[in-house]
Order: sequence, then C-alpha cells, then structure tokens
Amino acid sequence: MHIPHAFVLRTLFVAILLAVPFAPAPAPAAPSSTEFSMTWVKDTVIDPSSGRLFVAGDDEVEVFSPDGASLTSIAGVDGAGGLALTATDLFATETENDSVVRISLATLTVAQTYPIGDAVLGPLAVLDGEVWLLTSESREHILTVLDPVDGSIDHRTTTSNQTWGGLVAVPGTTDRLLAYTQYTGGVVQKLDTSTDPITVLGDVVTVDSPRDVVVSADGETFWAAGVGPRGLPEYDVATMEAIPKIRRPGRDGAKYATDQIVAQAARLNWTVGVTADDLIGGSC
Repeated sequence: MHIPHAFVLRTLFVAILLAVPFAPAPAPAAPSSTEFSMTWVKDTVIDPSSGRLFVAGDDEVEVFSPDGASLTSIAGVDGAGGLALTATDLFATETENDSVVRISLATLTVAQTYPIGDAVLGPLAVLDGEVWLLTSESREHILTVLDPVDGSIDHRTTTSNQTWGGLVAVPGTTDRLLAYTQYTGGVVQKLDTSTDPITVLGDVVTVDSPRDVVVSADGETFWAAGVGPRGLPEYDVATMEAIPKIRRPGRDGAKYATDQIVAQAARLNWTVGVTADDLIGGSC
C-alpha cells in the first residue's frame, strides 16, 4: 500500500509535538493593594512624568508612588473634588469652600487658593493654561474659566442645552473640551472654546449615566464609563447621620420630593440623607 509522503510528515510532526513536554503557563501575579483612610474618593489622576498617583476625597489629596506606596497626604483641601494636571502643578476643586487650589508638584503643598464666587460642583479641566470648571452657573449652560496667572474669572456662555456633570480637555488641542451629563440617557458633547458663545460641535455619544470619560493621548479616541440605573441605600437614622459630611436638607423644616433630593446629590455632588419626615408625602 502506498502512503503519501505528506501524510507521513504530518503524522511524524504530531508525534514529535506530543513527545515534547510543555511547561505550564505561569500563574498571573496577584494584584497588589494599598489601604488608606478616605471615606469618599472623588477623583484620581496620574502624573505622566513621575508616575505618581493623586487621589482626591474628603478634605485631602493622597499621593502614591508608581508602585502604590503611600507618599504623603496633602491636607486642608476642603471637600476635595476634581483634579487636573499641568507640567508643574495639580489643580483641585474645594467644594466646601467654593474654591480652586493650586498644588505644587515639586513641594506637594498648596501653593495658592482661588475663590470662585459661585458654588463649585467638583469637576474641572486644564486647557491651554486655563482652568475650566463647573459651578452653579452651569445650570444656565455656562462654563467658568479661571486664569491661574492673575486669578481672573470669566463666565462663558455656550450653545448647549445640557446640564453637565463632568469636563475633560482633549489632549493636543487648545480649544476642545468634552462635557458630559450624568443622568440616564446622558450624552458626551464636544465643545469648541474658541468661539463666543462656545459652540457644541455635536453629541459624540449617548451613555447611560456616564461617570467618567478618558481621552487618548492623541485626542482621537475616548472611553466613557456609564453606571446604569442606581438605587438609594436604606439605613437606620443613627447610621445615616454618622456618614461624614451627610447633608440633611429637611432640618430647616422644608419638605422635598424624592427627585429633588436625588437632584441635590447628583448636581451639587452632595451626600444627602432624608427620612420620611423630610418628604412631601407618603408617595415620595
């Protein structure tokens, strides 16, 4: 019987493979973690030049080395919210004092504080040397701009009809921002800051309750993370009132609907707690 050479070669090749022992793939390294004391983490950012990680929350900014070791805690940033980097400084919002602070990357200390004059909501971005942030003016579709050189503040109107919850500067540009809402069916909008009023170039994408947007270094790609539907946790009153910086809007005797309570938490970046006595009626 004639056996084709190709069949013999294939059979010999398979036999050799079966005879060679394969080393098992190495197990993936277990993830490492660093514990630190912070009740609410509001924002994080990595300094690309040093690899250091900055974490904002409570009344401080925690600093970690590239391997996760704790380096220091920058205290006195009341209601630390959004973070944004330049080559020499880290800017952070103070939602408790309605201010922006400039932290020196060289000394890791607060170098300057800028009172804004309106309720600061938290998110901010640095674009062409200026600090853009969301304040109470944002409800009227207005962006607040801080010049950190002279401390001057400007309010820029936009053609948007959205109430934003976050801002991101587009790398490699001097006049492009991404602004996104934080409610169900929310959108990410691209803004042209070189025009007056600021022009909306279009809705980039619709994301269910977006909570963070990250743009690639070349400015060509972005990722949006949505959290989807959320619920309200239920506590006993003592546990709720023990939560740091909890706000009880009904203490002044006013009554609210549940959607008003949710709006205060979502739009003002507050931690809000209520009981049935704070609400308008049983249907709430």
